[in-house]
Amino acid sequence: MDSARVLPQDQVVRLVAQADAREFSLFLGAGASRSSGVPLASELIAEWRRTAFEEQAGGAGDFEAWCKLQTGWYEKPTEYSDLFELLYPDERARQKFIEPKIEAAFPAWGYLYLANIIRAGHFNLVFTTNFDDLVNEALTRFIGYNAVVCAADSEVGSINASTARAKIIKLHGDYLFKKLKNTVDELARLTANMERKFAEFARQCGMVVLGYAGADQSIMELLDALLKDPETFPRGIYWGVHDPDRKPPEALARLLAAHPKRLFLFRCEDFDAFMALLHDKLGLPAPLTIAEPLKSARASVDRLLAETTERQRANTMIQAHAEHLKEQLGGAIAQVAETDVLELFEAELALGQRDHATALAYAQRYADAHPRDARALTIWGTALMMRSEDSGDRDAAEAASAKWREAIKCDPKWTTARYNLVRYHAQRQEYREAIAEGEALLEKAGRDANLKLSLAQLYGSVSRTREALQLVEQLLAEDAGNAPLHLLHAALLEQRGRPVEALDAVERALQIAPANAWLRIQAAQCYARLARPLQAGSEFNQAVQLDPRNANFRIQAAMFFLAANQAPQALLHLREAARLEPESAEVRGWLATAHLTMGANAEARREIDAALQLDPDESRLLATAGQIYAAANDPASAERYLQQAIAINPQVIPPNVLLAQLYARSQRWDRLNETLQRIAAIDPQAARMLQQQLQAQFGGGMQPAPYGAPGYGGANAPASTPAQRFFDWLGGGGQR
Repeated sequence: MDSARVLPQDQVVRLVAQADAREFSLFLGAGASRSSGVPLASELIAEWRRTAFEEQAGGAGDFEAWCKLQTGWYEKPTEYSDLFELLYPDERARQKFIEPKIEAAFPAWGYLYLANIIRAGHFNLVFTTNFDDLVNEALTRFIGYNAVVCAADSEVGSINASTARAKIIKLHGDYLFKKLKNTVDELARLTANMERKFAEFARQCGMVVLGYAGADQSIMELLDALLKDPETFPRGIYWGVHDPDRKPPEALARLLAAHPKRLFLFRCEDFDAFMALLHDKLGLPAPLTIAEPLKSARASVDRLLAETTERQRANTMIQAHAEHLKEQLGGAIAQVAETDVLELFEAELALGQRDHATALAYAQRYADAHPRDARALTIWGTALMMRSEDSGDRDAAEAASAKWREAIKCDPKWTTARYNLVRYHAQRQEYREAIAEGEALLEKAGRDANLKLSLAQLYGSVSRTREALQLVEQLLAEDAGNAPLHLLHAALLEQRGRPVEALDAVERALQIAPANAWLRIQAAQCYARLARPLQAGSEFNQAVQLDPRNANFRIQAAMFFLAANQAPQALLHLREAARLEPESAEVRGWLATAHLTMGANAEARREIDAALQLDPDESRLLATAGQIYAAANDPASAERYLQQAIAINPQVIPPNVLLAQLYARSQRWDRLNETLQRIAAIDPQAARMLQQQLQAQFGGGMQPAPYGAPGYGGANAPASTPAQRFFDWLGGGGQR
């Protein structure tokens, strides 16, 4: 490596410290956790080599010579993955191997400093390939701060970049869950939602990489693709390397050669030293001088001091803080009499790991001794809500809300419980109750921008657009550069009947963040609602150009073009979405709809059959299949699919309407009567309209035209056909 191209650590620390709080995200690899007791990949490889030697060669002969003969994995770039899969073939076995390695870890000084830096507002976003929970554990154990932790692909889409709460995104999963990424195939690509969210954040901030060698194809290929886009990583990527004179790994070398003006290496002694230096540069106080968290984390502090390594003691800042801690522990903190406060702390830690059973046990025990402690009651309620989310237990959710209300009675100034109640009622679509709690909370937290935004959205949900507009305009007065706020402003102006101002708000949002694909999708939908189809189509197309690997954006664009009678354009987007997500039943279903719209019945049947193979119990797909097979003049198949759709979701009108039309065409009056009665029970007006439509189409006695053709019946048709008698009977109240 050319050491002249490697920046000094002090320079990078200065750049990060001087930047605004959200101008950089942090990316952590395994090296960051080494001093916390998590083994490096190289150490695991050494262990696995020895295991393979013992099992395959019986431990006989020269170990090094035997390893060199294993050309399938020895010293290959993928040796970690190859050996792990060879020795532990199924994912559960791999998880069981990882668990004890991770559970023994304890957040060391680097994580302690990082926790305090996050609490101070810097590094609002942390990406990590690590399975451990050390960032979150340091935050909860030492600081008493609960970050948003996401390790599941299904959850990451809901992570909002604009929220103040820190976010930890675990790109390869969490050791507590089965889905970990370890093997070559698993590391070849991130899950689709993870990729999309990573790309979304890449357009908003630069990145600092620590403790990561770049061995994952999924990460390195994605970084390469993103760096080709000049709108990503606006502050660049600063990548810490321990030994600048050592040749970098092949994947990192390629990335550096391809993007020399956007990717910068810097000398980084280790994770602990970097965080200590940045903590000092930011002028933050020693993190453990905060009284309450230190009291409740007394045992953790003891362990932190006991496990400080010689290398860490050599760092002057760490040593100074360690000495200061010892003084504190020997003073007032050591005299704290409440040992049971640790139970409450343990409950919070368990919540951070989604272990609601343990959290409940600790919280209940503490609350028994302190029945009017608002914090304990709030934690108790949160554990109950977590149980409800995991098991679907509605009683637990109601018990959670009761605990939060009890906490508020004990301490009317306690805001955390009210925040929880706002979310609880909003999720249940109990908007009036959510608004009441939000308004009460706003009196005590009037400067909370996130609360104002939530309350504005709640007002919008109940058409109280005047109040919603007032709150959004207050927020814009404080943060005029917030593009998503301008879009919300546009939607509210639109609802208030002010379309010209709404369009201006959309334009302002796009001026602020022209390269934000998500924003362009929202703008496109705004334009569509405001009857500006040309602008809407243009924005949809620009969004997918900005984020071409986002299948969801492709689907939304296709839905718009189908509604705009531009099926060929929709088909282009759907074919690309199917290439990106070949196992998506939703994409196949929309492809079937597009082909049906274009009259390509054979292609429509092929796609809907493929969709139903992927998801045979999706009622919308079954209804689409019914429509397609009716159009293909296969009424038996159409009836079967529509009945399946209705059996799954009886309250949905469209499959019932399609079935009624099918029965009318085949003059199956009893079945038609049953279907109309079912529709009338759901929506009487819809039933009356359908009855009138069917009478106009079939009541005149003409043979039905092909499905979907106009012009059924006629003024001069015979009036006394079985069809006409049936509709006369319906019109007379259905009395035989």
